[in-house]
Amino acid sequence: MRHFFYLFLFVFPVLLSAQGKPCCYPFLNNGDSLYQMGVRDKKISKLQSALRVYKDGLSSSCCTNPDKLAINKDDCHSLELKIKETQKEIEKYIPNHDDKKDDFKGEDQRNQFPSNPELDEQLWNKVKKSIDPAYIQSEYLDKCKQETNCAYSKQALARIDTLNNLISIDLNRWKSVENTNDPNKIDSEYLKYCNPPYCGPICLCIYKRKALDRKTNLINQIKRDELHWLSVNPYEDLDSIQKYLNSCQWPCRYKKDAIDMINTLVIKSKPQMTLVSGGSFEMGNTFEKEKNREKKDETPHPAQVADFYIGVKELKFKEYDAFCSETHYPKPPDEGWGRGDRPVMNISWLDAINYCNWRSKKDGFAEVYKIDEYNVVTTNPGANGYRLPTEAEWEYAARGGGKDVKFGNGHNVITKETVNYDVGLINIEADKARLRTLPTGSLKNKNQLGLYDMSGNVMEWCWDWYHADYYDGFSSRTPAKNVPGPLLGTTKVIRGGAYSYREKRCTVFCRNFFSPEIKQTSIGFRVARNK
Repeated sequence: MRHFFYLFLFVFPVLLSAQGKPCCYPFLNNGDSLYQMGVRDKKISKLQSALRVYKDGLSSSCCTNPDKLAINKDDCHSLELKIKETQKEIEKYIPNHDDKKDDFKGEDQRNQFPSNPELDEQLWNKVKKSIDPAYIQSEYLDKCKQETNCAYSKQALARIDTLNNLISIDLNRWKSVENTNDPNKIDSEYLKYCNPPYCGPICLCIYKRKALDRKTNLINQIKRDELHWLSVNPYEDLDSIQKYLNSCQWPCRYKKDAIDMINTLVIKSKPQMTLVSGGSFEMGNTFEKEKNREKKDETPHPAQVADFYIGVKELKFKEYDAFCSETHYPKPPDEGWGRGDRPVMNISWLDAINYCNWRSKKDGFAEVYKIDEYNVVTTNPGANGYRLPTEAEWEYAARGGGKDVKFGNGHNVITKETVNYDVGLINIEADKARLRTLPTGSLKNKNQLGLYDMSGNVMEWCWDWYHADYYDGFSSRTPAKNVPGPLLGTTKVIRGGAYSYREKRCTVFCRNFFSPEIKQTSIGFRVARNK
């Protein structure tokens, strides 16, 4: 009756268990260990033990059950080869074998030991609850064959077979979730089977600790991702959104939201522009025709420009920062004055060119500029993308459409209430906020075209190279018609004056120039486009 109980306990689960590929592994592994020790120490007893393990494996259901044999065919073939190899190795020592020594007992002797039920019981009780097939093999089957008849050999083999199947099933379950990023899948497809009633009579979960650790790690990563996303400012701080994208790996559950927000902010960062109808005008200092002019390069001359678009305001920090954040272009410092709607500053002429090309691509326009590896810039005059205004276009726009006015606010006089410039403050502490840039358009100083800050705030880069006498050759017969300035030069034209400039340097005709590499707090730009 007891034997029937053991048979039911260990064989029935075998019939229910799935067929596992590593079924022969314990026989091969244990046999190889014994074989290697036998060869190394010249111990026939070890070789005989290895032979028995190999034969047990070959006679087990792994190699006799048709369904299992289909999976374990290669391993069963390996067992056959190892049996032949072990037999050959044993034959080397048989002629010299001393029957009186304890290190060898022939295969035909293993059932000649007197029955010792008490010892056999002890050996079986030691291993019968083990979940390690190799342990059952070495501590019961191998030892009982050397000491006594194996009364529980069928139960031992049945349990080994059951455990091998469970090990195979457990391994397959673990492999199905080992690389998953879903903690719920680890629960439902692995950990669920580590507890009754899903695991059967034997709950074998070799990878339970690994599964729990991976599940905990994934949950912690999800929480970190959640906290990181909550720290993002989704409205204006494009940098914080980009930082989330740059740092998140898995799960990065808000990646699509972050990309959508960046695209929205980039679209919102598009500079506002207005169409300027072209025409002819008198370019230069028209207010001192009858006097000895202070600057030769302000000589009045006729000029003509075609229709074009120009930025209503100087380019803002938040518009330029969108370009920097998306392209990882270095952000210019704001000196602690603030960014947002203040005009971008501390940028070179080439920085402005790079921004124009980026904005053109974002809005689907053809790029105006081509920049080679040496930062040499050439233009495509017919392109419809963003660009810097020519000097003539800038002055025409600053004059409100070529009108005879002195300042970019559309009047011949300026005050600190209408233009951000250096008024020569006596009490600096009382008005120190004016010793820096102000948000674009904050003084409501637009001219006849609706353009803000054409005088003061920051100077603005133009496309042209600077030459003091470039316009001297133009006359009423040959006006400067849509001219892009000199072909070559060493400095670029800057127009409009700045917060740090006195009144006479903020006029619409005052010409300034800097090396294109220069970056200052007083230098910014506004964009233009062909119609």
